[in-house]
Amino acid sequence: MKTFDINNPQKRNPFSVPEGYFDNLTARIMEQIPETDVTATPTAELKPKNNRRWIGWTLGVAASIALAVFFVNLPNLFPSANGNQQTAQVETSDNYDEQYEQEMLEYAMVDNSDIYRYLAGGY
Repeated sequence: MKTFDINNPQKRNPFSVPEGYFDNLTARIMEQIPETDVTATPTAELKPKNNRRWIGWTLGVAASIALAVFFVNLPNLFPSANGNQQTAQVETSDNYDEQYEQEMLEYAMVDNSDIYRYLAGGY
């Protein structure tokens, strides 16, 4: 067995290439490739990609957002036309809340004296 000295490393490469190996390498590789008929292979026609399609999608989304904003702000644009309806709707909502509270208190059998006593800290 050959010993290896760390202080005196060998500078030569242990691998070698036979002489003339790369001279005709390309010719030998081309001989190994089977020949094929180039005209027999079907070809597909390449069409240019339509890059303007995204413009239509972008315009559609922008128009949808603009219409949504317009219809949401429609009562604010014409306050005199819808002012009476909005106040009537708020009054109806307040009446409904009061009616619900009255029904709840009647169901729980609570009267005004019980409420006053609770607020005064009597319970």
